[in-house]
Order: sequence, then structure tokens, then C-alpha cells
Amino acid sequence: MNEGTPVYPNQQLRLVSFETYFPGQLSMLSSFGAIQNELHDRFPLLFVPQNDGTDAQALKPYQLRTASLTDIFALALNQASYSTARYPGADVFVPAAIDAMNVAYRHGKVEHLSRVRYKYENEISVGADSIHAALAAVLNATWLARLCPTDVDLLSLDWTEVINHDERLGFGLTTTQHPGRVVININIIGNLISPCAVADLLDVATRVRKLASARFEEMISDAFRANLMGAT
Repeated sequence: MNEGTPVYPNQQLRLVSFETYFPGQLSMLSSFGAIQNELHDRFPLLFVPQNDGTDAQALKPYQLRTASLTDIFALALNQASYSTARYPGADVFVPAAIDAMNVAYRHGKVEHLSRVRYKYENEISVGADSIHAALAAVLNATWLARLCPTDVDLLSLDWTEVINHDERLGFGLTTTQHPGRVVININIIGNLISPCAVADLLDVATRVRKLASARFEEMISDAFRANLMGAT
């Protein structure tokens, strides 16, 4: 990772996303040009969504991307989201995301959000001959027994956990077996589903990020944690 100092240098984070949603506003669509102009130095590339007929076209985000293609700022009439494939750590990523989002909120006249998500997408390659053995190298005994009590040829899990009245934790795990190794994809999403003010976004981001990272810390084994050399 070239930006900042990652806390988990060996974690193989495939993508980290910080997503904000608000009631759809046509003022956001009419402001896309002004937003793009203001953020052009950071995101010089524009990717227009394809119309595949499955969703309302206005809800498909336009993507502003960095020249390296590693960072994406996505805009639609009901969302502003920031994602990166080169995670520099939350202390760098969250302020950069909020700075770009504030440009969009200002031009689109957005003051309140309806939902906020912070998502970690992990892709971990483990040298192992079975899925159970690979998961045993990553997960602690409690979570191993919960997710994969016996050896299997393929594992694909997806669920949402209610934490309290306005917090939800999303979780997904898939495995792919290759000769001599297993690739484990673990996606963890912290969600705030109640309305919040744009002015409170930094506090909300901290809240949902900690929700997701705490679950990752709860799941992994001590040996794997030692290999990661830090905390998310």
C-alpha cells in the first residue's frame, strides 16, 4: 500500500467502502457537473453507468475515479459513496471520503442521510488442502464451529444481524478451493439504518466502522491476528 501506513499490512483487503444514502433529490442530478468540476483534480476519470434494464437508471451511480483506478467516488440521486482498493487506514480514508462527500452534499443541498454503511471486503489466500483447514487458520474455534463444523467442498454464507434498533451488521463468507490453497472472501458491513445529519457524519462513520472491525477482531484466531500485526 502506497498511501499512509496500513494497520494490517498482510490482510489483503480487496476493497473498503464508505457509503451514504439519502432520499432521492433531483438537485443532486442537476449538480453532477459542478461536483465533477470541483473534484476533477482528485478524480479525473468518469465512468457512466450502463443501462441493463434491471434498475431505475437514475439510481445507478456515476463513478469518478482516480488516475490509478484504485479510488472511486460514486454519485446517484440518492447516494454518495467512496471506495478504495488501496486502504491507507481509517484515519486517512474517512476524512478523504467525507471531504469528497461534503462537496456533493453542498452542491446537491443534502443535509440529512437515511443510511450509512462501512464495508470491509477481505480476500485471504491460505495454503491448505481443505476449506475447513483454511478456515481453521483464520477463524477462532468458536466461529469455526459456527460457520464450518465439518469439512465441505464449498462454503457460501450471507446474513444480517440486528445489533440494536438502528444498527445492523452484514456478513458474507465464500470460499474457493484451488490446488494446495483456499481463497476465503470475508465481507463485513456496519450499517446505521436511522436518519442522521450530514454534520454528524464523522461520528457516524466511526460508529459503523468500529461495528464492522470489532466483528472481524472477534472472529479471527490469535495466530492469524499475530500475522496481521495490528488492528483494523
